[in-house]
Amino acid sequence: MLETDSGQAITLTVHEALQLGLLIQRLKDQIEPPQSGGAIQPVAMIRIPDVIVGLTMHHDQIVVRFQNDGADQGTYVFSPEIAQIMREGLDQKIREIEIERGRKTKQ
Repeated sequence: MLETDSGQAITLTVHEALQLGLLIQRLKDQIEPPQSGGAIQPVAMIRIPDVIVGLTMHHDQIVVRFQNDGADQGTYVFSPEIAQIMREGLDQKIREIEIERGRKTKQ
C-alpha cells in the first residue's frame, strides 16, 4: 500500500508494483547515465513458471503471455523480426547456461 502526499492510500497489485518499479527505473535511466558502462541492470525479477505463445488474430505478430500461479504477469506482442532477435538471444543464453553447467559437473 502506498500513501500519497495528501494522505490518500493506494493499494497496488504485485504486477502494478513491479510495473511501477520498472517505470521508475526507466525514468531514472533517462535522468542519470548508467554507472556500469552501459550494461543492463535488472530492476526486478519474477520467476515465471508458465508462458503461453500464440499469434494475433491476423496471424501477423507473436503474442507472449507470462503467467505465475495462474495470474497474468504480462502479455506482450512482438513483430516477427523482434521475436527472431529474442530467439537468437535466448538460444545464446541457453548455450551459455549449458556450458556453465558442464563446468560445474566436471569440478
